[in-house]
Amino acid sequence: MWFIFPQLRGLGFTDYNIFYGIENLREATLYLNHPILGRRLEEITQAMLQIENKSALGILGRADERKLKSCMTLFGLLPEMPECFRQVLEKYYNGEQDESTLQLIKESGS
Repeated sequence: MWFIFPQLRGLGFTDYNIFYGIENLREATLYLNHPILGRRLEEITQAMLQIENKSALGILGRADERKLKSCMTLFGLLPEMPECFRQVLEKYYNGEQDESTLQLIKESGS
């Protein structure tokens, strides 16, 4: 899940979080602008929007449902980002952003 829907480093303390975690908004922008990584993130996000009659919890399970929310919050904060990130937050989380992600960004000043 970490390499499919990346989230901020510091939201977890596993080897995967340390290796795949994104440091800040600048690094998230670089990720989204990468010709392969950014395209894949948009494609899988669009795929989540196509699923009908299921919750994020029903699709992904408890731990990964939280990772999806933090990923969508992170990439949804970027200027000129695709709408799909905010659309996933609307569809699966009633538009609510991940508070832990917002707090880490605030603390880092990025």
